[in-house]
Amino acid sequence: MKVTTTYQHDKRRKPEVYHFMSLTRDELLALSVGNQTLTLGVNGKMCRVKVNGKVKTWKTNAAIKIPIKYGLRECAYGGVGLTSVLTLYKEMV
Repeated sequence: MKVTTTYQHDKRRKPEVYHFMSLTRDELLALSVGNQTLTLGVNGKMCRVKVNGKVKTWKTNAAIKIPIKYGLRECAYGGVGLTSVLTLYKEMV
C-alpha cells in the first residue's frame, strides 16, 4: 500500500511531500527492540515510532504484533493481521 503525505513535524507553509510504502512481512519480522520506523498519525502525517519490545507471532494464524512507542508516553501495537493495530511504513527512495 502506497501513501503520499508529509512528516508530522514539518511546519513549513508548503511542506515537502514524500511517498511511503507499507513494510512487508519479512521486514516486520526483521525488526528488533530499538529500531525506528514510521506510522501514519491521527492528523494524517507520518510520525517516527520506536520498537519497544519483541515481535510477536502466532503459529495458528499469520498475524504479527509489534509493541511500539511514540511521543513521551504513548504506546501502541503495530503490525498486520489484527484489527486495532497501526500499519508501519518505510520511505520510498
